[in-house]
Amino acid sequence: ARPASPAPRPAAMSLSLALASTSLASSRPVTVVVSPLPLASILDHHLRRGQDQDRVFGTLLGVRRDLDNEFEIRSSFGVPYATKGRGEVTVDMDHHKSLLDLHLKVNPKEVVVGWCVPSEP
Repeated sequence: ARPASPAPRPAAMSLSLALASTSLASSRPVTVVVSPLPLASILDHHLRRGQDQDRVFGTLLGVRRDLDNEFEIRSSFGVPYATKGRGEVTVDMDHHKSLLDLHLKVNPKEVVVGWCVPSEP
């Protein structure tokens, strides 16, 4: 009898967005692929925010492929902030740098590809 072949691995889920390029130098569209992990992380950060916060700030990490004009967002982390006066926001950059340094020890090929600010409508 032949040994059973291993079960096929499920395809990785991701969210893909094709965005029009904002650069005058490039006529190719920009593609953004978002893995499930940063979506879950952003949602968790939003759900755990303080009662006095109407939004959260997060850093998006991943890779950029220039040949394909594609960004892949692989992970994210929340960044503490404080509001002052009328709409002035102060981000804790020391905390941001510490988390980024720790992240880069595990994933040295990833870079900051953007930030997110989800809020309730």
